[in-house]
Amino acid sequence: MQNATNTSITDLNQWFTLDEFSQAYPKFTRSQIEWLHRHRETNGFAIAFRKIGKRRYVHAGIFAKCLLKED
Repeated sequence: MQNATNTSITDLNQWFTLDEFSQAYPKFTRSQIEWLHRHRETNGFAIAFRKIGKRRYVHAGIFAKCLLKED
């Protein structure tokens, strides 16, 4: 049971706002992340983004998997 809790907390730590993500990973600019979010339904990144209220979040691990996904 405790292992599942640790996994959940670790997973939650991988969610970043778009600003936080571009600061943590400077190879991606804020405008690039916004573009990927805006076109998420057609570019395969939909599972990496979540919107809660007015805030948009990106999951670093899922983002990396989407980025490395081969068509």
